[in-house]
Amino acid sequence: MSLVEAELAEAQSTIETTLATLAGRDREMSSRDAHVAIAERGIEDRDQQLAIFCKELDRSNEQLSLLEGEVQTQRAMLESSRQAIVLRDDRIAFLQETLRSLEQIASGAVGAEALPHPQVASIPALQPSMVPAPATAAATAPTLQADPAAVEVALPDGAPGAAEPVAEEPIAEPATETPTTTVDAATESAPPAASPEPASATEEEEESQLYFKHVPPLIPPMLRYWRDTEIEREHPDEAINSVDTLFYKWIEDCCKARPDDTIQIWSLGGGDTQIEVRVASLLKEKQVGNYMFHILDNQPKKLKKQRTMLVNGLELGEKFDTLDGDLENWPADAACDFVIADGSISSAKDPDALLDRIQASCEAGAIFLMTDRIGTATALPQAALDAIGGIFGVLSEKQRKNKLEGAFEEEFVDRRESQDASTTQRIVALLEDRFDFEVKLTAGNLIESLAGPEFGPNFKVKELEHRKIFDQLATLDRELMSTENLEARFLVAVLRKGNVSAPLLLGCSKPD
Repeated sequence: MSLVEAELAEAQSTIETTLATLAGRDREMSSRDAHVAIAERGIEDRDQQLAIFCKELDRSNEQLSLLEGEVQTQRAMLESSRQAIVLRDDRIAFLQETLRSLEQIASGAVGAEALPHPQVASIPALQPSMVPAPATAAATAPTLQADPAAVEVALPDGAPGAAEPVAEEPIAEPATETPTTTVDAATESAPPAASPEPASATEEEEESQLYFKHVPPLIPPMLRYWRDTEIEREHPDEAINSVDTLFYKWIEDCCKARPDDTIQIWSLGGGDTQIEVRVASLLKEKQVGNYMFHILDNQPKKLKKQRTMLVNGLELGEKFDTLDGDLENWPADAACDFVIADGSISSAKDPDALLDRIQASCEAGAIFLMTDRIGTATALPQAALDAIGGIFGVLSEKQRKNKLEGAFEEEFVDRRESQDASTTQRIVALLEDRFDFEVKLTAGNLIESLAGPEFGPNFKVKELEHRKIFDQLATLDRELMSTENLEARFLVAVLRKGNVSAPLLLGCSKPD
């Protein structure tokens, strides 16, 4: 009996050991299940990161393609500048030789037949599209001396050719009198003209920048990046991924629908003309050419640089016409199929008068493409201040430099209450009174804290880390707009007069 009891005790001990082992294995299996769940979440996170990286890679490839085109543009512009410098050197040499001959004629040492033949015409021309109608040899000297910069900036009006000599007769009968006027001008200005040659060449190279650097951008590039990201995120058409492509699609459709007409596009306040140039580049890429841009701005210096860029850099000069004037006074009888206003309505002298003029064009069938700031610049709630303060606190000292005040800031300060919102707070109402929305995207509030003129220029779109900062800020912006009831501060819209059956409402414009 005792043997049976011993065996029973041993069996019970074995069972207990086995149960303990099974419990340990159960705990081990639970631990492994937990590890597997963590690994699966890690894989999901990595998949999301991979998707983000793929999207960023696609954007980088697009930017690389754009940069390659810009490099080609810069090379073409540099070559044009070099040719302009060669042309100017030969003109100066010809004028100096003419001056010496005229001095000898005045002293009676030689006769009028000793005057040199103009040889500059044998210099290779810049481009056929940039060579204007020939000018007379008599007009060569005074034109060159009156405005030496005309040779350096190749404008389509004929600035390089306004002083272009022609290899015809040396100097006709009146040559004795015409060079006399030239002698007075040349005697005063010819010697100094040769000395600043290196400085002029440097100015030529500085002017030969990429097209969007010719004129300081009216809208900070990072704000454009955010705005394009919002359109790409919200628009149902995958081909629409920026303001440029949104406007381009409407213009392209109109050009293709009316192939026998020249589509007239008026850009109001387009000093830097970034959207217009990119739209024109897309149209050129698609071999669509039945359009004409009319750029109206009241800043002649910007317009002059813009025309230089268009002719030398992108070969689009024949597609752009620039006019100097106030936006409210653009020709009332001008043919118009599209009106583009990229941030210029709120800054106009008389927004009501300008919108009345645009309304008249839309009543005749034009389409209004616009972007602008909207809403009131009310102070941010504490939750938004804390959020933007957290982002601002980890920025570099360079990124925290206030460009308007020229000082570095340790903490973020909301200045938007001091902004003049007299126009922006009523711009949507002004639009709704006059037009019908075909496309309406309203978005963003907190974004202007870093994308505005104070800090926006500190960030570069080509820098991945800078884009990440704004992507993070945009996500935070959307969350706070829903939880703190922040109103939208930016608008991108396509408007017309009537004939809108199903408007496309995006961003904060979506119905609840």
